[in-house]
Amino acid sequence: GELVRLLRAAGVAAERVRELDEALYGEQARRRDLLPERPSRRGTGVQVLATPYRLGRTPARVSGLIGEPGADGEAILAELGYAAPARAALRSQGVVL
Repeated sequence: GELVRLLRAAGVAAERVRELDEALYGEQARRRDLLPERPSRRGTGVQVLATPYRLGRTPARVSGLIGEPGADGEAILAELGYAAPARAALRSQGVVL
């Protein structure tokens, strides 16, 4: 609104704060390809969050094969020190995939 207008008039890059669904799925997000689909390890497409900023000389890229949601959960929980019974309990309760 008014604050954004005043900041822009003063030469400050400004924009209103967007709701999450608009930030991820709105027109600007689509133009900037914020949620590109990348191939997964299983050969299916997985939507991933791209970096919201763009750098001219060193652009950030999502590369490599992406794991399906939850694909690395077991290994991550084990690395964090969760024993097998605790990991199984988390899975059965739907806390993790």
